[in-house]
Amino acid sequence: MNELLSIIVPVYNVEMYLKRCVDSILKQDYDNMEIILVDDGSTDSSGVICDQYASNYKNVKVIHKKNGGLSDARNFGLDNCRGQYISFIDSDDWIEYGMYHHMISQMLSDDSDISICRRNRVNENNQSRLEACRRYPSKSILTKEEGLSCLMTYTGYDMSVCDKVLKKEIINNIRFPFEKTCEDSFTTYKFFSNAKRISYINKPYYNYFYRENSITRSSKVNKAVIEASLEQMVYISNNYPTVKVESEVNYVVSVISVFNEFIKRNLDWPEKKLYSKECKLYFKSIISCQYIGSLKRFQCIAFLISPQIYRLIFKKVGGKA
Repeated sequence: MNELLSIIVPVYNVEMYLKRCVDSILKQDYDNMEIILVDDGSTDSSGVICDQYASNYKNVKVIHKKNGGLSDARNFGLDNCRGQYISFIDSDDWIEYGMYHHMISQMLSDDSDISICRRNRVNENNQSRLEACRRYPSKSILTKEEGLSCLMTYTGYDMSVCDKVLKKEIINNIRFPFEKTCEDSFTTYKFFSNAKRISYINKPYYNYFYRENSITRSSKVNKAVIEASLEQMVYISNNYPTVKVESEVNYVVSVISVFNEFIKRNLDWPEKKLYSKECKLYFKSIISCQYIGSLKRFQCIAFLISPQIYRLIFKKVGGKA
């Protein structure tokens, strides 16, 4: 395998975690790779650490830039990479040995444009668990439509771009949205749309480091996921009618996930009735979708009937919706 792999790592104030991340990449058994560290205006020693790696390793490149956020840093990496294959790693995460050799070998064997692995979720106490889904793909090689269906229903994987390797040619001019959260949700489905086939590897190579941050503890609810899932639904409904039902259910589930956050924070959501009324348009999809569990289907129907009733149910079951 001589194909060049570009690994893009956005870096911002992660001096405590950066070495673990970069070392895990350097230890890989895939030889032909370039590591692009995009220092997004760090105010700690992260930039210095990046420069140290660039001085010691010829395949490490550093870009120092003004702070612009995760999407902007990733886009800088895309604009400056040379590889035929692209991978993104968040700078506080790390990967297991053999990840890239396995994933790219599988892509070559399957003639696929995307490969996906599973993730471990690790907390600040170093407690690790395999991230679980309610279901998994029934086969290891997926068509574009099958891949999009799994993406919409969280079957084996989700919108995160970090547990995936992409052929550069399917990225083309697609870029991550500037100054938006949930950036992967605005982007990953577009990569899938450009792919012929997707390889699924049922092995956890990626370690996602979960930190309780200010966003999680904030009283402000992030509603970007609604905008992203609406964009997905419109695009998929217009271009992939066989995945239309899944995209509509995903939109309703995204709306409910935002409502859940308002309830958890004991806040009112003035728009809840408007969204409930809109989501009634997708009642048939909620009933007919084979990929939604009975509990989730009940939650969706309860929200459509009455957000107030849904709130009572949500609180009754201890916020486990």
